[in-house]
Amino acid sequence: PCYLSNRKFLHFHASKILLLRIKLSFSVLLFVLVLIFFAIIYHKIVLFVSC
Repeated sequence: PCYLSNRKFLHFHASKILLLRIKLSFSVLLFVLVLIFFAIIYHKIVLFVSC
């Protein structure tokens, strides 16, 4: 029984880590998208100003 509960806990812990990883990767992806978005806007402004 102790082994089973330990295994259950490990599984829960693993799923928690996976969830955290997904959240982390999602936030990184969002950050990259925002960065690209700002880069495009900045590029357009620079082009507009130079013209």
